[in-house]
Amino acid sequence: LEESFVATDELYHNMRMLPEARVLAVAFDDPKRNGTGREEPILWTVNYGRGRVFHDALGHDLTAMAEPGFISTFVRGCEWAATAG
Repeated sequence: LEESFVATDELYHNMRMLPEARVLAVAFDDPKRNGTGREEPILWTVNYGRGRVFHDALGHDLTAMAEPGFISTFVRGCEWAATAG
């Protein structure tokens, strides 16, 4: 399932990912805003021992945390991490 959403938030760039990380979503890091000009990861998962980790690089302030895209991905990511079986 591929869905997109708009976020007004900060974007990290040049993240170093573990080889086993699974990137779920990316955002374009616009060079006009001092970005890399590449798609940068914003949501990813990785297994850690017997646990599961979900990372959401969004949600830097209250405005960003109130956006539907953040709420949806945060809730779904937490549910995924909490229901390891």
